[in-house]
Amino acid sequence: MRYATGSPTHFPSAPVVLCTQTANYRSMRLAAKLGLIEVERFEECDAEQWFGVWPSATLSGCARTG
Repeated sequence: MRYATGSPTHFPSAPVVLCTQTANYRSMRLAAKLGLIEVERFEECDAEQWFGVWPSATLSGCARTG
C-alpha cells in the first residue's frame, strides 16, 4: 500500500488517494471501510493494482470540495 504522510491541513487541496495490490486483502478491506471509491485497476509489477480516491475529491482534477 502506498500513501502520503501529512495531515489534511498541510495539503488542504490535495485529494486523499490509495494505491494497493488487489491481492492485498487487508488493504482492500481498509479502503472499503474508509469509503474510498475505485478509480481504476491496472497492471504493474506483474500484479493487478487498485487505485482509489476519497469521495470528497472529484475525479475531474481531483480537487476537494466543500
